[in-house]
Amino acid sequence: MEPCHSDQPHFVTVNKENDESLLNALAMNKINKLKSSKKKVPPMKPHDVVIAGCGMAGALAGLTALKKNLTVCIVEKNKREYIGKKICGELMTQKSRDWLKNEFNLSITSYPLKGLEICSSSGHKVHVPIPLCTIDRWKVGQTMLQKVLTEGAEVTCKTVKGPLGEPVKGVKTKDTTIHSTVTIDCSGVASVLRRTFTPGEPAFLGVAYKENLILKEPVTTDYALLMFDKNVIPAGYVWCFPKSEYEVNVGAGGLVRGKAFLKKILEKAVKTLGITVKRREFPGFGVVPLGRPLPSLVYPGLLVCGDAASQVNPLTGEGIAPALKAGYLAGKVAAEAVANDDISVEGMWKYNCDFAREYGATHASLFVARNFLVSLSGEELTYFLRSIVTGDDLSQLLQEGTAHKGMKKVVAFLKNWRRPRLLYRMYAVLILMNEIKRLYTYYPETPEGFSVWQQNLDYYLKKGRY
Repeated sequence: MEPCHSDQPHFVTVNKENDESLLNALAMNKINKLKSSKKKVPPMKPHDVVIAGCGMAGALAGLTALKKNLTVCIVEKNKREYIGKKICGELMTQKSRDWLKNEFNLSITSYPLKGLEICSSSGHKVHVPIPLCTIDRWKVGQTMLQKVLTEGAEVTCKTVKGPLGEPVKGVKTKDTTIHSTVTIDCSGVASVLRRTFTPGEPAFLGVAYKENLILKEPVTTDYALLMFDKNVIPAGYVWCFPKSEYEVNVGAGGLVRGKAFLKKILEKAVKTLGITVKRREFPGFGVVPLGRPLPSLVYPGLLVCGDAASQVNPLTGEGIAPALKAGYLAGKVAAEAVANDDISVEGMWKYNCDFAREYGATHASLFVARNFLVSLSGEELTYFLRSIVTGDDLSQLLQEGTAHKGMKKVVAFLKNWRRPRLLYRMYAVLILMNEIKRLYTYYPETPEGFSVWQQNLDYYLKKGRY
């Protein structure tokens, strides 16, 4: 018997609960299909090197690592067009300028100066024959930024909030983490990564105010001027660095209270210098590290450079040359750490040794010299510059952290002068500086001997506080 067919459609009757369950099941099935159709994204491979900050030290560390064929990411808090805009004296050595050209093919426009001129309140001057030059800090920053981008670095504009893990394996920002094998802190005086390891260490910082002055009359000197005058600034100095025939970078900085006070100091200094101003450009305040150089720059997975490591000449405030060298040395050590798969303190300790030889010894000695000079009265400083040291002595002092000729002269004066108290103080300072210099020649080759070495350094530097 044939089955009976009906022309009416066949309905399946469902209740409300069954209907909702069916709809939910269909929706989940669709979502699962969409999920399975998406390609799985593998986790990002960490960069070989992540650098916090794209200043002088950060850019050089990046360029050095790139030359070693490493992958580099630089995390910079400022927008790209503002990289290089920093309150500073814009002074550097001609030696460092030429080194950048030879080593990295970086051409920097500069204004050459014969050397440094140190002036006391009486107007007595000593010329220090170290070839210097002034630069446009923003233009140099932009030149270096373009260079690191051209060489293949990734530059991301985010604010670093802290290190990633311990040992450090990258950085944290507000909304992401950036992984690396080696991390380098070039974040300036904020030192956002290093301070995680040294939370109780006091920050010995000063304040500076500067302006670029366009002049009515041409500059009458081809030296960079440093003026120590307690009548103008009790615990610091004023600078005046020519940038062209009709432009100077002038500023005042030191241990002072209040920004308004610094502005008044600069106005007083401009009058003292007899500068006729046509207009003022690029005024601003900045924070500068005035403390002792860090005895160690290496932490697990982390190297520290530039202002974050207090790598500033304590006497002149010049930080460009040491920052460049530190970035270069850190980049080389980072490459070795990646190649050896060793980011321990022991594995990267070479950076400490290299910088101690290049600048550490000189900066530690000059920290004592700076404290001594600031402690002198105007009359004492004038006597020191006029009767004790020569420009060659100060040149040796600034470049090597010692002054053997000056010390011999002090000894001669001690034998003949009836009031030797000041000269004895000077002699003690020179002896102390030489002791510090000698201590740095024995900087420990491994971390094992560091604790005892640091205790000796602390002892000497404590003696050098006046």
